[in-house]
Amino acid sequence: MCITTAVCARKAIVVFMICSAVSSARTAEVPPSDLDLHHASIVIEQQTPLLHRAASLIVDKVFERTSLTWPVVIASDITSIGMRKEWRNSGPTITIRARSTAEVDFTSNAPEGYTISANASGVAITGSDGRGALFGAGRLLRALNLTLVQNYYTPRHAGATLALPLSVTSKPDRPMRGVQIGYRPKTNSYDGLTPALFESLVSDLVVFGINQIELISESFDDAPYSPHFSLSHPDMNVAMATVLAKYGVNVSLWYPACHPGGDVNKGCEVGNFHDPTVMAAAKAAWNSTFASLPRLDTLFINAGDPGGQSPDDLVFIAQAAKEVLHVHHPGAALWICPQDWNTSDYSRWTQLVSVPSAKSWLDGVIYGPGMPISLETFRNSTAPNNFPVRLYPDITHSVGDQLPVPNWDPISMD
Repeated sequence: MCITTAVCARKAIVVFMICSAVSSARTAEVPPSDLDLHHASIVIEQQTPLLHRAASLIVDKVFERTSLTWPVVIASDITSIGMRKEWRNSGPTITIRARSTAEVDFTSNAPEGYTISANASGVAITGSDGRGALFGAGRLLRALNLTLVQNYYTPRHAGATLALPLSVTSKPDRPMRGVQIGYRPKTNSYDGLTPALFESLVSDLVVFGINQIELISESFDDAPYSPHFSLSHPDMNVAMATVLAKYGVNVSLWYPACHPGGDVNKGCEVGNFHDPTVMAAAKAAWNSTFASLPRLDTLFINAGDPGGQSPDDLVFIAQAAKEVLHVHHPGAALWICPQDWNTSDYSRWTQLVSVPSAKSWLDGVIYGPGMPISLETFRNSTAPNNFPVRLYPDITHSVGDQLPVPNWDPISMD
């Protein structure tokens, strides 16, 4: 997405008058090879939530950057000859459609994929499914040239053009593309999120094809509160999951196997989940958390950082957690990261997840920091089950750990 803004200050009249004149001339005349979308309209061919979201994504992002307002209409509503003529005369159309009304069509040879074609009469976005249409809308936004010129000497001018010809066919090269956004103070920013700011962030990430965002459960940190919180942690998780459901983005929940009755100010304490009292408290916490979320696609349980359970105990906990998970979200998956275990513990883990019955409770494995083996060895360690592998790189500890930044400025280390 290209954005041009020219603003002229009184103290730099000569320089900026030249700037504004050049900018105005450039935006007033659309090159012959460009499609002028100043008076564009959007047509949705099917009544599905994600196609409406795709249209809203385009409309909102264009308005934010240009103040242009593009009307949206449902194709089935364009019935009369008069309306069809009026609609065609209003300007080029951006048509959004999907081959499948499903959020994700896993039977397609290109789930979440899309095509974009553009000519002098308009633009067509065709998704393999709902998400594909949404990602196609994001790709179109990235191709648009959006301009807004405003100064003291010429009228405000906004423009939107698309270089022609344009023909794009795209599909994801991996099924999971996500990031963890934990509502906590350790990130020095996420604890300042509000639901509106989070939605703005999600809408930007969707433009680039993200399909999963991971939340973190409350009360498992040594800094569980923040003066910047706009909502309590549980309420914010509900708000974030609601936003993600709105955009058709998978919700993952990072939920360590910590003592459910531990002191919240001490962080994660290892509990004996074989104790009926502890397990009952854990199930009560799981029920409360899972039931509160309007969408939950994946539960992520880690062995370490924090954690501390043995492989056998973690499997016992995971099996119980998945039973509760499926009460509230029947299609949700459970993934485990065998993080921070020593070689002996990891060997025991591979035995536990290599038996056929492991498929009844485990859906995927996660390669994170603190692993005692290479990624290639990890990938083959669950044979013959061959669970899918998710990469979980630590990009937040800039001084040390998995991916340190060389020559990091000491002022940033505090």
